[in-house]
Amino acid sequence: MNHQRMPFNKLVELINPVRDPARNPLISVNFNLQKAFLEDRRYGGFELISSASQSPGVIYDLSFIMIGRPTGWRMSIEYNADLFEVDTIESLLQLWRQAYEIALEHPEAPLSSLIAPERQTATPVEDAPLGGSVASSPSTDTQMETLAALWRDLLQVQQIRPEDDFFALGGHSLLALRLLSAVRTTFNAPATLELLFKKPTFAGFAAAIFDRGEAQASREKAANPWELVTCKQGTGTAAVYTLNHPFLYYRLANELPATVSVHNVNMFHADLESGLADLPIEDIARHAIDTMQIDASAGPVAIVGLCVNGIVAMEVSRQLREKGIEVGFTAMIDAWAPGYFASLPKREQKRWGRERRSKRLAYFTKKLLLGRVRLIDYLKEFAISLALLKLFGVKAGEYSPEEQANDDVTKLLVIAARRYKPAQVRDPSVILLRSRANHPRARKLLFGWGEAVAADTRVVDIDGWHEDSLTSNGIRDLASIFSQKLIGK
Repeated sequence: MNHQRMPFNKLVELINPVRDPARNPLISVNFNLQKAFLEDRRYGGFELISSASQSPGVIYDLSFIMIGRPTGWRMSIEYNADLFEVDTIESLLQLWRQAYEIALEHPEAPLSSLIAPERQTATPVEDAPLGGSVASSPSTDTQMETLAALWRDLLQVQQIRPEDDFFALGGHSLLALRLLSAVRTTFNAPATLELLFKKPTFAGFAAAIFDRGEAQASREKAANPWELVTCKQGTGTAAVYTLNHPFLYYRLANELPATVSVHNVNMFHADLESGLADLPIEDIARHAIDTMQIDASAGPVAIVGLCVNGIVAMEVSRQLREKGIEVGFTAMIDAWAPGYFASLPKREQKRWGRERRSKRLAYFTKKLLLGRVRLIDYLKEFAISLALLKLFGVKAGEYSPEEQANDDVTKLLVIAARRYKPAQVRDPSVILLRSRANHPRARKLLFGWGEAVAADTRVVDIDGWHEDSLTSNGIRDLASIFSQKLIGK
């Protein structure tokens, strides 16, 4: 390079460019070639996984980026959206990729002898991801083959057919999160929870993530923090509405009779920085009801919530009744009344905490020894080991975007629940469900709800630890109870 020894500060002094805080004064086009900083490695029970980082935003007007990853080269272009149209960038990306393909087909030929590809306006392959980066995308056939390989590896099956359903093949919450993360990394596609629920078959999911219109629609957010996902549309008027944790309730749709609809309202894509933290449970419940859009003539309906979502379910049911909607029952799983634990003497609180920690350790250690949970997932169940994983930069120990969203929503609801005062109406429709995460004393105490529920409120024991209780056996037990309460079967 000519004048490469010129001191940078002297160059700036000589050129004296016009300063614009929105642009780099000297460089408008950048090319970056690098290898991935972390390669996939396995160390005994630990697995380090390299994944694409998120763009911090546009630094240059035009930036060409090539990153060598264990799975191949990733090409992308970041650009100033005020200066370039999406179609222009996509045509540049296609031209750039074709130029490399020509060079790789003739590795011994001089550059001067190669015929440059003609620039054409590219048919958009996918919309620009958030942050202004457009990555290269393989042909449709290659995309389908790669996606099918992801499904086979995650679900441990020999083949994937177009009509195969992710959840019917054994997909659960952890596998779904890994799938969404892998799709974002491999295809730079905005795969979301809502998309997987709406399109659970391989053919439907593939068509959705590789279609520009679907991808754009999946990124749109409503002003209401809740969004509605329909797991099953029943033939009758009875319906079950579950709050958050959508993966945990998906199988419930298959276990309930065909006449019962199953829906989920969740806050996975809510903007938690837009004042939601200041909302009381009453307003949060009102937004959830607006999203449900239940017709007054429908019913009966059931409202189901796990942990703090059980408190929201209690308020949702109360407001629905005020609107004249028939609420068959409110099911609250491991949901203690707000403020009850804090009202206990400090010594009692510490004793309960020790009991819970020892039981949790025993439960998940048994699962590990039986091979029912990976070591990395076992370590993520405990605050100390999770903190150590993050401290040492173990990628698999970090929360996925979906896990982080779930954690953020839970924290927001816990804060709101502390201010909530349930109506003391001795509600006879409440069903309390206790997993192994809670001591049997919870049954006698009715989870501290006091006069808010009837004195003879039913408490049902379900196997498993908290969220684990909503696995196949737990879901079947719930379906049996819900069917009896809703339609008498």
